[in-house]
Amino acid sequence: MAYCIAIHGILGFTKALALEVASQGITVNAICPTWVDTAMARQGIEETASSLGVSPDEFREIAISAIPIKRMAAAEEVASVALFFAHMRLVR
Repeated sequence: MAYCIAIHGILGFTKALALEVASQGITVNAICPTWVDTAMARQGIEETASSLGVSPDEFREIAISAIPIKRMAAAEEVASVALFFAHMRLVR
């Protein structure tokens, strides 16, 4: 739940900042991916599964079923989005 609250905070801040600086031609973006297949996510899955009394594989399937594309994102995919935004800044 704390992660969800943090993401909504980031989105709210991003929107507010975008409105504040739009008149100066500045674009503000936030990258808020779904579950990303990393060591941290795997640890979180194990901890959450343990607290719920289910196996890590069972909780992973539950988590993935809530993702529209039905899979975790790869870290490289998230990095590609960040590079895209950085590149867009350079070509403007």
